[in-house]
Amino acid sequence: MALERLGVSAKSTFWEFFPIGTNARAAPADFDPFGLVPGSPDTDGIEWAPEIEYAVADGVALEFEVPFENSTLEAWKFAGQLIFGTSADKRFIHGSQVIAEPDVQFEEWQLTFLYLAGVKYNRTWSSMTMLGARPQIEEGRGTDFVDGIFNHTVFANLNDHTTFGFETNFTFRNPTRTSALLMPQFDVECTDNVEIQFGVGVGFSDEGTEPLAGLRAIYSR
Repeated sequence: MALERLGVSAKSTFWEFFPIGTNARAAPADFDPFGLVPGSPDTDGIEWAPEIEYAVADGVALEFEVPFENSTLEAWKFAGQLIFGTSADKRFIHGSQVIAEPDVQFEEWQLTFLYLAGVKYNRTWSSMTMLGARPQIEEGRGTDFVDGIFNHTVFANLNDHTTFGFETNFTFRNPTRTSALLMPQFDVECTDNVEIQFGVGVGFSDEGTEPLAGLRAIYSR
């Protein structure tokens, strides 16, 4: 979800991540630093997730997502987003997002707590920043670890239908669970209801680098 999309009453999304080449890193078995479910094992497969989002009220949105890697269901994802308000003649908007990701058996949970801030500098340039924490809770053990999260994306509106973005995404805790993702991307409005996002980037972790591509298709009404 993104703050500027809360005017949409209903939206269905399909995300895919494609690893480019092979990757021989020896990351922890329960850690996929660049995947849709960071707490799942990384099998170098295609990660994809159908998602539906609904704005239940002005400034309030709910989301349900089903992440897969190849044909394996990895988790369930539930999210809620709340807008706090705007300022600076509506050029600044901020809010919060809470994400709950239980595994398929509902035994391990990842919770993500984010503060979101969007700034529109002029007709061309804008940015979105997300800052927060992601604890993992295991049944009978309590909190296993807490990851810090920082995401910053700069956008440039190239024309009425095309936006270029450059995303930087950092996860940090200790060397084996620290990663960075850099992904240039394009957002193209094909029709009033259909939107395509795609990008190619590279991820960095303690075990090496991983090039990957992402594709997102959105239908809204």
